[in-house]
Parts: sequence; structure tokens; C-alpha cells
Amino acid sequence: MNKVYVVNKAGHDFSQAEAYGTLVYLSEGVVNKFGINHMYRTFAEVLKDSKSTDYILMTGLTSMNVVACSQFTFLHGRLNLLIHKDDRYVERKIIMDSVLSKARIKNQHSHAGQEKIDSKNKNARNTDKEVRI
Repeated sequence: MNKVYVVNKAGHDFSQAEAYGTLVYLSEGVVNKFGINHMYRTFAEVLKDSKSTDYILMTGLTSMNVVACSQFTFLHGRLNLLIHKDDRYVERKIIMDSVLSKARIKNQHSHAGQEKIDSKNKNARNTDKEVRI
């Protein structure tokens, strides 16, 4: 059975989310929004056992949701969200590899061009010439 990782257990009723899997809480109550390292370590300990079919239910501080979603995406190359909308939960799934592969290819081409420019600048410095771009 899938798991639903609830970012923060607060005073909300998450029982409708149980239709998507077993609820697992990443944190509970008040959390220091600046304690990013602590969040990372705490969430990592729980999310290490997650599967690519599990969900993140966003709740609580923005910083907590960013850390949880980033970790899930890093582990699985995708992000499965449960979002509360109109008194029910809706699924939103993003498969990262297709978008990021295109961006990576584009980025590699721009880095290759930058390497040529850097090489020209290095050679120019070696011959006391100035190259401006």
C-alpha cells in the first residue's frame, strides 16, 4: 500500500487522504522555519523508505514543503502531490526526467559555448591581449 507523507501534523483532519495510502507524518506541531538542516535530517530519515508511488501532502510552513518535495524528487525523479481543494484531495504528479533532460541538453550546449569563450579568454591573457564579449 502507498504512503502519504504529511509534511506537518497540525490541527487538521487528514482522514480523507487515507484513501491514497497510509498517513506518515514528517513532523508535528511548531517547527522553526529557519531550521532547514534539522528539517532535512528529520525528513530524510523518514523519506528514505518512500517509494515512487507515494505522495507528499503539503501542509505547514513553505520551507518544510520545499525540503520535503525536494527530497522526494531527488529520490524518485518525480513528485506526487496531494493538494486539498474544494473539501477534497486532488493528485498532481510531475515526472521530472523529461523536462529536466531537455533543460540539461540545452544547458550542456550553453556550457560548451562558454568553455570555448573561456578558452579564448585564457589564450588571450597568455598573450597579453584583451578579449571582451
